[in-house]
Amino acid sequence: MMIARPQTLIRKKPVYTIHKCQNSVMAWNTSTPKTTVIGFSQYDDVQTMAQMIEYHYSMHQEWPDFNELSLTVGDGSEKELRHLIINEWDDLDSLQAFCVKYYFDLALIEKIRNQTKLTGNMYTLTVPYDTHSTYLEELYLRPLE
Repeated sequence: MMIARPQTLIRKKPVYTIHKCQNSVMAWNTSTPKTTVIGFSQYDDVQTMAQMIEYHYSMHQEWPDFNELSLTVGDGSEKELRHLIINEWDDLDSLQAFCVKYYFDLALIEKIRNQTKLTGNMYTLTVPYDTHSTYLEELYLRPLE
């Protein structure tokens, strides 16, 4: 007798992050020792947030301070991004694996309403310290740029 795993039609959904360049992901400081990467479930929401950040940058010639959560918001008429990149991840698992590898937590924004109300989930991603010790040692020994 052969036992087979049932096939499911669950389709993994992509998630998105914002980057200034390919190696610079949008992340916020939190009350934990780790920085938190900000991910988005909906493409429209990541596009809206990126547009808001770019509008703030064009008005003030500096990136918004997310520690203070201060952001100058425009009317959303500018659709094309000039400074930021939206990165698409295959699914939440791949973004979580990235966060674990580089010692980040993850905030996943499920929905943005009225450009001011964010709903989502926080993921504290932990693995044994020994898994990160080599990477953290490299960060500590890397010269400042």
